[in-house]
Amino acid sequence: MFLLYRRITIIGRLASFLWVGVMGSALWIIISGLLRFNARQAFTFPPGAWTLNQDFFLGLGAALLIAVYDYWGYYNVCYLGGEITDPGRVIPRAILLSIAGVALLYLTMNVSILGAMPWQEVEKSRFIASDFMARIWGPQTGALVTVMMLWTAFASVFSLLLGYSRVPYAAALEGDYFKIFARVHPKHHFPHVSLLWLGTMAAIFCLFKLADVVTALVVIRHSTAAAVMRPNVMATPLLSAIEPTIIPMMPAALTVIVATRTTEAGTIRSRAVPTAVTVE
Repeated sequence: MFLLYRRITIIGRLASFLWVGVMGSALWIIISGLLRFNARQAFTFPPGAWTLNQDFFLGLGAALLIAVYDYWGYYNVCYLGGEITDPGRVIPRAILLSIAGVALLYLTMNVSILGAMPWQEVEKSRFIASDFMARIWGPQTGALVTVMMLWTAFASVFSLLLGYSRVPYAAALEGDYFKIFARVHPKHHFPHVSLLWLGTMAAIFCLFKLADVVTALVVIRHSTAAAVMRPNVMATPLLSAIEPTIIPMMPAALTVIVATRTTEAGTIRSRAVPTAVTVE
């Protein structure tokens, strides 16, 4: 939050610096895996992996939960439209390049790791990137990769705080949120009240488990989307009366029941409860 408390031009240079570290770490892991790649090992599956039963859908849901979360942020540039030169050209390109880049990195990194490290060991690892690089290059490299994962996490929080701090600000300008959030810094001209508020909230949520936060974010996002995108079929008086309550619950219930569960090895699992999502 301290690094974001400055002009957008300086923030742009900081973001580029953090991006270099993130991409360098990702490419290092991918290249290390490809140098020791075993195609037969990469595409070896446990017995019954493709049997369409409860375990299959639980595993698919858990994987999709993380995959969906990983793609969030491709639209972050949209929140900065008022601070971007030529936004009509920059924003569409940034979105398309972000989606393509994440897809390429996600697929390549997963396949390269599985091709150089048996999936049985991957399943048991709690810190897969560090364990993978330590297996190839030694424990000191594993420790360095751990530091770079912290770098990556910091870069993620940095960019998300930058973008989302503009949302309460924009809403306040339109009169749809508390007026205090429309204030800007007198010298550097950025929404400092919104930034400080979201930074404080982010710090509080750091006290929770990552699996809890990811699960809650996905459930809330699906619920919000369903509440906003109201189909015309819900036009009868009875359905119109219950729709604001029932429709948001449907994707949330599906996500909670199917998507998550947590084991000691780090797999995510969940339990549907009447009032909350609980992750073990």
